[in-house]
This record gives sequence, C-alpha cells and structure tokens, in this order.
Amino acid sequence: MNKIVMTFTMSLLSLNAGNLCDIKTKIIEQKINIAKQSNLKYTKEKLTIALNNHLKYCNDKDIIENQQKTINKLKDKLEDKEYDLQKAKFKGKDMDKISKLEQKVLDIKRELNLEISILELLKKEVNENNSKQL
Repeated sequence: MNKIVMTFTMSLLSLNAGNLCDIKTKIIEQKINIAKQSNLKYTKEKLTIALNNHLKYCNDKDIIENQQKTINKLKDKLEDKEYDLQKAKFKGKDMDKISKLEQKVLDIKRELNLEISILELLKKEVNENNSKQL
C-alpha cells in the first residue's frame, strides 16, 4: 500500500502539465506495472478494470471528490484508533498493546497527511489548468 501511495505522490509531483484525468491514467498504469512486478495477478486485473472505467468516465471533479472521500475515511479511521488507544490506556492494558495502537495512530496520521497533500496538489493542478484556459 505504501509503495502505491508513494508512486501516486511521486507521479503527481513529477507531472507539471496535463489534466487530472491524464495524470490519474498514468498513475493507474504505474500501479498496474507495480502489480505485474510483484506478481499480484488479482490486483493487476482489478486495476485494469479500474483503468478502463477511468478512461470512460473520468472528470476532474470526481477525482477531487474521491480524494476528499479518502481523506474523510482516514479521519474516521484515525478517530476510531485514537479512541481505542485512549480506552486501552484507561483500562491499563499492557505497554505492548498500547505501543502497537500508538504506532497505528501514527501510521494513519502519516497517511492522512499524505492524502491531504495529494488533494492540495490536485486542486492546484485544476486551478492552474483553469487559469491557462482563460
């Protein structure tokens, strides 16, 4: 998962031109290549279907909305894990369990920050494309 997320981010950072649908197409293609290299046949098949659907139906607004949904899901997940952590501390659970929960919270926070950065990059790309069209 982290490898794919990093690929997504690096793709966004390395592309300066093009609309979001073109960028997303390249990202999905990169994910397919990663799946091929990792011998993840089922993942490759799912991504190929996703690419075909993306090519048929893609628009910038949906990409941004989906990214926002991803962020909202991560916020909910973070809230749940923070609650679990507080509950474990309150109940006096062993340090190993608390440590694992703290690590999960940190991992989710990192992923959330990454997804927020991606959303900001997507919005910036849309704004730049809109200003070029004027």
